[in-house]
Amino acid sequence: MPKGHTNNPSGRPQSVGVVAQLRREMLAGGKLEALVDKVYAAALAGDMTAARLLLDRALPALRSQAAPVHVQLDPAATLTARAEALLMAAAAGDLPADIASELIRSIAAVTGIEQADELRHRMDVLEHGDLA
Repeated sequence: MPKGHTNNPSGRPQSVGVVAQLRREMLAGGKLEALVDKVYAAALAGDMTAARLLLDRALPALRSQAAPVHVQLDPAATLTARAEALLMAAAAGDLPADIASELIRSIAAVTGIEQADELRHRMDVLEHGDLA
């Protein structure tokens, strides 16, 4: 395809780059700092919209985090046995149900990764012979 030619003649309009150009101009000309100062002054004067704008940018919303848990699982046990142990711990009240659920989802993810590894190994054996 020659330079400057597109197979999508109705592609992205030229005006899309205007926003990026405005950002560059604001940063280069010091206008951004003046704008922030104006929003800051408005927030201090009681403008709640300006205050919310500043606070949303400066202090993003906190996400909840679960406290760390320590669970003893038998490393020699199957993944199914580990998931059952987590389920039993949740049923007994030793582990919060949401944490148990998240850990079981993690075990399911590990299962998928192990299956992909096994499939890759089988394909390599088929393509290249015994790789033991």
